[in-house]
Amino acid sequence: MQYKEYFYEVIRTPLFLTIICILLLLIVPAKNLFMIVVRLFIGILGIFYMPGFCIVKLLFGNRDAYNKSVVYIAIGIMYHLLVLFASWWYYRFVGPVSFSLLVYVTSTLAVVGVYFIMALNNSKKLSSITMNIQLKGINYWLTFSLLIFLVISLYYQQYAPSPHTDGAAYMDMARNLVKYGIYRSNMMNTVNEYGYIETSTGLIPYFYNYLLIALFFMMGDVSFLTAKIMLIFIHLLNITLIYYVTIILFNRRTATIASLLSAISPIILAHIGLAGGAEIPSILLMLTAIYFLLCLATDSSNHKLEGIVTGILIGIAYNTWSYTGFIMLLSLVAYFLYHISITKAPQKKAMFTLFLILDFSMILEIRFLLTQVRYIIGAPLPTLFPFLLLMSLILLKFRENYKALISYLYVLLFSFIMIYSFALAQFSTPQLHEYLQFISSNRSATSAIEITGVKRYLSLLMNFNGISRSWSNYWEVLQNFAGTIIVYSTLLSFLRLNKLKENMVIASFPTIHVLLWCFLIQHPLIQPRQQINASIFYFILTASFIDFVLVPLDRFPKKWMLKIILFKRSKINFDLKQLIIIILISITFLTSLYSSYQKGIDLMQSWDFKSRFGWDSAIEWIKNNTQEDDIIMSRSANYFAWYTERMIAWPPINDSIGLDDLIEDIRMHKAKYLVIDERTYYIYPNLRGLYLNPVDFLGAHIVFKSEISGHRVIIYNVTNIALGELESSVYILDSGEKLANWTKNEFYGNASLELDTYDKIQGNCSIKYTQTLKYNSLVIIFKPEKPVNLSTYDYLVLKTKSYNASYIAILLATDSLNYFVKRDIPLSVGNWTNVKVSLKSLDVGKGSPYLEKICFITIYFYNLEIGETYSVWLDGVYAYKAKYVIKKG
Repeated sequence: MQYKEYFYEVIRTPLFLTIICILLLLIVPAKNLFMIVVRLFIGILGIFYMPGFCIVKLLFGNRDAYNKSVVYIAIGIMYHLLVLFASWWYYRFVGPVSFSLLVYVTSTLAVVGVYFIMALNNSKKLSSITMNIQLKGINYWLTFSLLIFLVISLYYQQYAPSPHTDGAAYMDMARNLVKYGIYRSNMMNTVNEYGYIETSTGLIPYFYNYLLIALFFMMGDVSFLTAKIMLIFIHLLNITLIYYVTIILFNRRTATIASLLSAISPIILAHIGLAGGAEIPSILLMLTAIYFLLCLATDSSNHKLEGIVTGILIGIAYNTWSYTGFIMLLSLVAYFLYHISITKAPQKKAMFTLFLILDFSMILEIRFLLTQVRYIIGAPLPTLFPFLLLMSLILLKFRENYKALISYLYVLLFSFIMIYSFALAQFSTPQLHEYLQFISSNRSATSAIEITGVKRYLSLLMNFNGISRSWSNYWEVLQNFAGTIIVYSTLLSFLRLNKLKENMVIASFPTIHVLLWCFLIQHPLIQPRQQINASIFYFILTASFIDFVLVPLDRFPKKWMLKIILFKRSKINFDLKQLIIIILISITFLTSLYSSYQKGIDLMQSWDFKSRFGWDSAIEWIKNNTQEDDIIMSRSANYFAWYTERMIAWPPINDSIGLDDLIEDIRMHKAKYLVIDERTYYIYPNLRGLYLNPVDFLGAHIVFKSEISGHRVIIYNVTNIALGELESSVYILDSGEKLANWTKNEFYGNASLELDTYDKIQGNCSIKYTQTLKYNSLVIIFKPEKPVNLSTYDYLVLKTKSYNASYIAILLATDSLNYFVKRDIPLSVGNWTNVKVSLKSLDVGKGSPYLEKICFITIYFYNLEIGETYSVWLDGVYAYKAKYVIKKG
């Protein structure tokens, strides 16, 4: 009997369970969906729950507020994210890490370390490190919300076959970490883009988000499905935390309604399907931090440890999604004010003033001073905030009555440590210094960038039209995806005067969110996902209003109980009145949010780029016909990096680029292949010929071409362009020395032609053309002596000058009913411009023209004033062909 009891005690210990879970992860294969789910369950238990359980027991003992499964898992996640950040430093200075081994070892070390520390201190807590699985404490209303969310979210997945573009990028980086132990994206940027630092070092602004994806990839498998399951699980935790946070501030019924509303949220369900951003994981960290802050207000013992953990959580949230962390730092003021308002803290005004100064000095340090100091002395050394914080801690060290302020100072301190350590990591990379060296010729010029940034914020605050547009867009997206009924219920929640302080604390985050987006960001098109973080507070406020409305029902008898016999042993008692209320609320909100659900489905389907642009066969071709180290260029680098597991270079992001700019980037990245698809066609108007009329060009040749449901994909082998030398030949159509081939187009107004020996760029003279306009364009026609064959040439070049026109269009005609056109070609007003038109990217203006027979070329100088007389000069028209050749030897 004694051995049985001993065995029972052993198998209940976290150390035993952690080891068993790790062994099972090593044994159980991820063959199918069922096995993946089993692995994820085992992994969550052994990798997150057990270390978190032990850490909570070590820090907080058996205090009820922290001994909750959701807290264990959140702390376990926090622990592993810290470990992985530490491993980034190892990768930076030593090399790749074995990801799975690292996670297994550190999970075990966390548990063993807690045992060792407790034993070393002869702690009585050691006896509490056993697992007691009980069903007595299960909250069935919360469980109901979790099940509702689980059912709806699983149903929703059928509408999201592809990830959001950001989700693809995060999964690509997570895969590299799990499979190869490297912190790097498969996307490639040029050194003149800030993305160069992020993709080549792994230090993206959403750093901890892809680390969390990597942890789930290791526990399940590397797939889009696992990323979705991760977000479903994370939001299950979020719903639970919303419940507990709301209980502290309001009551159980408000908490039940808030958890239910967060379970049926269209905006969250849509972005779980897309695996599209860092918002949902950042909510987990933020809600855990808020829960700790509220526990600080109700139980001030061991305040330093609570402050440290809260600060770490906020710091991680900042580099999971910076807007979440930044707004959380600002809203700390509201939580501190609430804290001192419900406690008997002395000198409240002095404490609040000091905290306000420290909080804003920290934000100033992070957003401006660190960068400014780096430009001045060459290193991002903190100045203002650490000094003020140190003075405050020394001042308050011996003041027992200032516990509230001291605990919040620890929150600020460890938030800053986490955020600053990430800034130091970026500073340690050579990529950052390469980027800074590229964009700045001297230190003072670079320093002016930050001064300009401050001026920009000030100018935005004075831009009332921009504020109005941003607010209109923000309000529209909020109503469409959060739901009109949620928005207006949020506003009505302030009628609940007996909970006004609590409502204002919850409202602090969405209020700052609105002010930030509408006043300081003023983005013309806010995305629905950017409102996810604020939306959870709307759910709590809406629940507060509903509970306020339902208060009169409390006068009814409370004896309406529904007893359900479970397993013939235990009974579950449901308050039938509350059950009816919950069902009615669910039906009301589900029906009123129907249009928001439909918009969410439309949003998920709109991001199915793989089908929309017909990529399937192109992706398979790349995977089967290219080498692992081949570099491929695509405007959809996020997706192709994820789908093909190849290095994918971004072309220039500027949508006005031409073929020369594209070639420059191909050579810079040494890309071997170029993907041209319908998306490229829409984004780059000057490169449309590569899509519409795909032919070999400049030594590049077509190796793949497909068309699925009208969506074309062409893959060019551009190795010759990337590595070869340019060879060219010129065909002169006109040298600008005679008028014979130039014709006036007097339909647009009376005109004259003459040779100008003074204003020229080459030779003895140029062609001067003067016209009094009947319409808003000046038009001249070039007619060669006989039709010319331009099909073997790559460019048409025209040297021209105008003192008035800033754009021209060129029409190349086989005849008057069949012609190509190139529009919106920019000119340098008042200067000679070398206009260069790619003959491989012309748009068909009318009919079926062909370059083998061009009979005339019409040139339009437009956006001029009718009735005015203008002059333009032309000095040479020629075509040339070029080809990049890799020379042997």
